[in-house]
Amino acid sequence: MAPVADVVKLLRSAGDLLGLFSLLPLLSEVKYGKILRLQRGETVVVRERLVPAAWSLGLVLAAELCDSARIFDSSDTTTRKAFRHFMKLQKKKAEGLEQSVQLLGDLLQNAEVFVVLRCVSLCAGLAGLMIISAMKGLDEEDTKARKGGRVLGLLKSLPSLLSSVWSFFQPQLLLFVALAACFAIGRWSLLLKFIRNAAVAETLRNSASLLRALGFVGAVGSCSFKGPVPQWALLNGAAAVARVCRLMVYERLSFGAVYSSLLDQGKGLAPTTLAVLGCEAWVFVALLPCVLAHPRKLAILAMLAAPCVAFVYGGPAAALFEPLVQPVLEKANLGVAVVALLILFIGGLPVMATALSLLSFLNWLHNLEKTKI
Repeated sequence: MAPVADVVKLLRSAGDLLGLFSLLPLLSEVKYGKILRLQRGETVVVRERLVPAAWSLGLVLAAELCDSARIFDSSDTTTRKAFRHFMKLQKKKAEGLEQSVQLLGDLLQNAEVFVVLRCVSLCAGLAGLMIISAMKGLDEEDTKARKGGRVLGLLKSLPSLLSSVWSFFQPQLLLFVALAACFAIGRWSLLLKFIRNAAVAETLRNSASLLRALGFVGAVGSCSFKGPVPQWALLNGAAAVARVCRLMVYERLSFGAVYSSLLDQGKGLAPTTLAVLGCEAWVFVALLPCVLAHPRKLAILAMLAAPCVAFVYGGPAAALFEPLVQPVLEKANLGVAVVALLILFIGGLPVMATALSLLSFLNWLHNLEKTKI
């Protein structure tokens, strides 16, 4: 029987990998969607939003930041350990492609490196997607095809472009940002003490599931069930199942125990556990109609969710997948790294700039330049 710790790691990696993979269809749409449609000869674009609204993606981004709150604590050693491990491996000389891949695998097997990589790639992908969507004007209703050549098309799109830019410079928004910045600068020491409080940090981590649920519900309600949205919903639905099963395996829970606890008004389960399970189940239920709109994708969702559910049931169901735990666990971190690189390349400059900004902030926050190796 596979150790519980390995199963928990596998389910966590599966959730992270599916969550990262779900960004690829959206990034492909905002970067190359119009180009591909023009190449297919589509001159009329339907007035439908093919990417979730920016505010819903912002809630999902906030959830990921809360989920990785510990690396933004200057007293936490996770980022320093990851940097120290990276610098040690960098000193080793790799001769040939095989040794380079082996060093990369050794680097990703480190738990601290994986935590930092996961946070940076997810946050950069979501933030870059929001930036590209705003630059492309995907939140505007004007999606008519431009006719009459490039110059005339540019002149016709100028009003919507100016409207999109002006939406980011509303006086009320600028005043709110200025007041928030002044308050943060003037009360920085008090805010830092407040954030470092153990109860506040725990609250931030526990609020990740709620923010994620609100973000996905808003995302499903703000876009049509066409284009890349069904693939995005499919992968995130499977990721929600993996997160639920990971928590249940970690807490040694069964579906029957959770159901009995719900009938008994939540008795027998910790409130935080019950809240996280409820929020993740809410995410799955919210994304399910989008998957049901394309019945073929329902079979794929079942195939992705079946191993996760089998580990919760245990017994003969889990025995079918236990031989795959160690081989998949060894390659899961490498898979996350490959998908993170794809996000960087497909997202282009906005995603790369966001990732570099986040890494620079972590460097400043933890003073990595003075870290002893």
